[in-house]
Amino acid sequence: MSIKKLTGVITATSDLSPTAKEVSLTLEAPLVCLPGSFINLFMDVAGNEVRRAYSVVHTDEIARTLTIAVRHTLKGTMTPEFWKPEIIGRAVTVMGPMGVNTANAPTRFFICIWHWCRCYTSCRRLRTALLTHNEHNYCDREQK
Repeated sequence: MSIKKLTGVITATSDLSPTAKEVSLTLEAPLVCLPGSFINLFMDVAGNEVRRAYSVVHTDEIARTLTIAVRHTLKGTMTPEFWKPEIIGRAVTVMGPMGVNTANAPTRFFICIWHWCRCYTSCRRLRTALLTHNEHNYCDREQK
């Protein structure tokens, strides 16, 4: 997939929670993006062009409409704009696809931490068992 820079319009927003929205963008030309990939979104905010990366949640069959996930951040420059009613019809520039978020990296990290925790817990339990059970207390047993 090659990276393209296209203009588009924000066509819909949908509240997922008080701090999260889905935002639909209709583009001038198709942009093939897999769900999980991310795009850079450029928007004019108070006279300045602001850029922010967002994850693609969904694309339509002809790849002209993208849906992104937006989380409201209090100190963000762009994200508060999505909570304004006048956001619908606003022009944006989309650059992407920029790549796929590494969905399996957290999984590998989780598995590594999970195994480490299991090993640590097992060692702690073994240590406790060896030190507290008289019949198995090898630390105090006389050497024969």
